[in-house]
Amino acid sequence: MKKKVINIITPHYAPEITAAAHRIQSFAKVISKVYSVNVITLTERGVKASEKHIIINDNLNVYYIDLPLYNKANFITRALYEFLYARKLAKKSKKLKPDHIIATSPFMFVIPAVSIYGGRSKKIIDIRDLVWCYLPDQSIAQRVVKKFFTWIAEYFAKKYNHVTVSNPTEKEYLKNLISAEKISILSNGIDAEKFEILSQIEQKPEDHFFNITYIGNIGTAQNMISLVLAAQSIPQIRVTMIGDGNQREELQNYIKEKQINNVYFTGKLSWNELLPYYQKSNALYAKLEANYSFAVPSKLYEYLSTGIPIIYSGAGEAASLLSRFEKTIVVDPSNNEKLIKAIEDTMKIPNSISLKNREFIKKEFIRDTINQQFLTILNEL
Repeated sequence: MKKKVINIITPHYAPEITAAAHRIQSFAKVISKVYSVNVITLTERGVKASEKHIIINDNLNVYYIDLPLYNKANFITRALYEFLYARKLAKKSKKLKPDHIIATSPFMFVIPAVSIYGGRSKKIIDIRDLVWCYLPDQSIAQRVVKKFFTWIAEYFAKKYNHVTVSNPTEKEYLKNLISAEKISILSNGIDAEKFEILSQIEQKPEDHFFNITYIGNIGTAQNMISLVLAAQSIPQIRVTMIGDGNQREELQNYIKEKQINNVYFTGKLSWNELLPYYQKSNALYAKLEANYSFAVPSKLYEYLSTGIPIIYSGAGEAASLLSRFEKTIVVDPSNNEKLIKAIEDTMKIPNSISLKNREFIKKEFIRDTINQQFLTILNEL
């Protein structure tokens, strides 16, 4: 019997090294064990694919569409490009005549584009972030734009055959629009191979400093100035920020101006290059501003796999997740004094790895196991 064809539409995939790309790679691998899978994806901004079509194996093909370089910081430009290229992804998918389409955010415009241009295939929207909820609304114009984009996302989300979300808060939000039977929670997590490596890490911190490592995007949603100010107040710590984003240059200029000599930036690193930084870390840091309360940074699952203490500036679903683990401290992201105290309290804890955290991640948050649930959803559609 001919295998069903499943198209996965995503803005992020290998060779991109983001958390979203890694998650979809794991997802596609699991689904392709049962179905014939086509991944239709974009390159990173300004990068041209060396090959537009790559055959991974008999059941897994990847199709690339080149995404040109554009000003991501400009909201109007970003929205226009996201819609145009979400439409290109949907139209490419339609030509491949799938039985089912799984479309994944965080491109908000994937939701309407696949609904309109994706053809008659049964469709699942995999919502990893309620991105329209995070749009600014300080001015009248911003409130009008946010209301309009929210209406678009909610209107077209209702047209899908099934919806998957990453946490209970997102499900509660969508239950106001879609019947609960059509919504499934598939949490984020970590690949089994990465977990096995991280769960074997031994801490080897340096004696002269208390090393705090941040890994992830350095942008507006993270607003990492609070960690820089904490480093300025506590000269005994050394902060290493690994990643890139629209706030990085501003922070580097501030550090240079204020002559802060215990904060370092590495830029983006490959996953294997991260391992020595984990080893010498006394604590790991993550942050999301309060208005991102629906979101859970994917990097938290990686952090927890190491068993190293975690300081999180944030609220909402991520704070709720961390409350289930030990050696985690959650602070108000707007309160710099509480962050300083959290760091000082963590400095008093003897260096040790939490085996409990590692075991809990292994039991509940391995992607390969989580992604198996998608097979049940596809079988029932």
